[in-house]
Amino acid sequence: MFLCFLLNFQALKLNSKCAKALYRRGKAKEGLNEWASALSDLRGALSLSRNDKVIQRDIMCLKKLMLNYLKREKVWYKKMFPRYAINQK
Repeated sequence: MFLCFLLNFQALKLNSKCAKALYRRGKAKEGLNEWASALSDLRGALSLSRNDKVIQRDIMCLKKLMLNYLKREKVWYKKMFPRYAINQK
């Protein structure tokens, strides 16, 4: 993943308006769990290639991944600090 990220960085230095390179860098960042940065790259790729269904799908999947992680993290912290958890009825 890291090698892919570096190669895409070099490709973007040559042509910063390349949707494919932005998309690939976004997917590499997703694999490295740099989700906010990956989302930014995927949105940039989508702005260059508006009707690309694959990019649209990957943005939705990444948003779901981020939301699921936040939900799991919330459960973990409730277990770590049960005294401070807010009781929701």
